[in-house]
Amino acid sequence: WSEGPRRLGADKNGNFVYVCNWWGGTVAKIDIHTQKVTMISLPNPNAQQPYHATVDKDHNVWIDMMNADTVMKFNPKTSQWTEYPLPTLGAETRYISLLEKDGSMQVILPYSRARKVARMTLRSKEEMQALKSQAQQEQGRAQLR
Repeated sequence: WSEGPRRLGADKNGNFVYVCNWWGGTVAKIDIHTQKVTMISLPNPNAQQPYHATVDKDHNVWIDMMNADTVMKFNPKTSQWTEYPLPTLGAETRYISLLEKDGSMQVILPYSRARKVARMTLRSKEEMQALKSQAQQEQGRAQLR
């Protein structure tokens, strides 16, 4: 009962399965060949409750924090966590899905409590710069009017 495993995610192009430990504030990384289990602690294990894990094509592990209104990404190569806050409070996310298509990725999260679906579109630095340039051009045109 000390860990409270919830929904797991497998790296379909790798050798690991990740299990979210709801009460433990950890993620279990299980090697499918040796069955060795490595416990990965979240940045704030007393306040973060991982619920569902899924793995992208680059082996990053995406996890929804059901009661924290955030999504976390774990990079197993660097052991670094990245936190993405959700735009709605009280979302209670219990599922996470990835859509990887045409070189881009979207993170899909149904909100159980808020009756919404969130779609996060992850953009490259180049895409962000292009959006910034476009916004600046539109702002310049608006000032000329």
